[in-house]
Amino acid sequence: MDKMDIKMPNISEIQKLDVEELARGRNKSLNAFFLYRKEYTKRVIASGMKIKMTELSKTAANSWKNESKKVKKAYAEVSMRVDDLLQKRRQEKKHTRLSMIQIRKRFHKNQNSSII
Repeated sequence: MDKMDIKMPNISEIQKLDVEELARGRNKSLNAFFLYRKEYTKRVIASGMKIKMTELSKTAANSWKNESKKVKKAYAEVSMRVDDLLQKRRQEKKHTRLSMIQIRKRFHKNQNSSII
C-alpha cells in the first residue's frame, strides 16, 4: 500500500481540521507528523483496508516524507492551534483551582472568626 491508495486532505481541508476534536482528551500536543498519521489512520480505516498498525505507521511515515513543504506547514499550523488550545485549557484549570483555594481560605477564615 502506498500514498496513492489513500486520499489525504488538501491544504484548505487541513486548515479546517477540528482543533477541539484533536485536543479532546489530550494533555499534550501532537506534532505535525502525529496529526498527519492520525488523519492517515482515519482514512485507512474508513477505506476498509486491513493493515497492521506497524505497517500503517511505516506507510504513513513514507507518505509524510513525500508530502510538500506546504502540506507539512499546514499540519504544523494546526499543531500550533491545538497546542494553543491546550495551553489555554491548562491556564483556565489553574485559574479555577486557585479560585477554589481562595474560596476555601475565606470560608475557613469566616468559620474561625465566628467561633471567636
